[in-house]
Amino acid sequence: MSTMIEPTSAVRSVRPEKVYGSSLLRVAEIFEYVSSSEKVTALAEIFQSRPDLMAVGVCDDVGTALGLITRVSLFSQLGKPFGREVHGRKPVADLTEAVETFNMNANLFQAAEGLQASMDKSTLHYYLLTDNDGGFRGIFSSKDLLAYLSKITQEDIHLAAQLQEAWLLIVLVLPILILSNTIYFLKDF
Repeated sequence: MSTMIEPTSAVRSVRPEKVYGSSLLRVAEIFEYVSSSEKVTALAEIFQSRPDLMAVGVCDDVGTALGLITRVSLFSQLGKPFGREVHGRKPVADLTEAVETFNMNANLFQAAEGLQASMDKSTLHYYLLTDNDGGFRGIFSSKDLLAYLSKITQEDIHLAAQLQEAWLLIVLVLPILILSNTIYFLKDF
């Protein structure tokens, strides 16, 4: 289940109530979406007022995810000659990008393995997360996924170093302690 946050503008947000172990929802960074009937100019104003927002999901009237629109692609379209005049009054559905969609509880390691070919490129890719009914639940990027994988790899390396240190302590120090105790007891004989 997710909690819907009441919109203060054309942008709505959805936040997960529970994130499971290694689900893709763990790497999602964007939870904002707009209605497919929202005007392109309204979305442009939203992107201008929120410089941190790189993409938004696009949903129908019941919250089913249809795709997404990135800041870069929207301003690229609007920046063309007569772009505002041509696209300005259109609904965002006309500029919505169909992207690969994943269930929010899908295993992130399996998804990363499947996305490896697209992540090897220098282009930033965005992916939709949906619930079991196709409802919008978030967006993650290839950068988000790589950053998360990097973070857990660093944690694993740190843990391995600690385990190796503890193992060396046991392997090297324990025999010395046993030997010194044996010598201590044998000196009395």
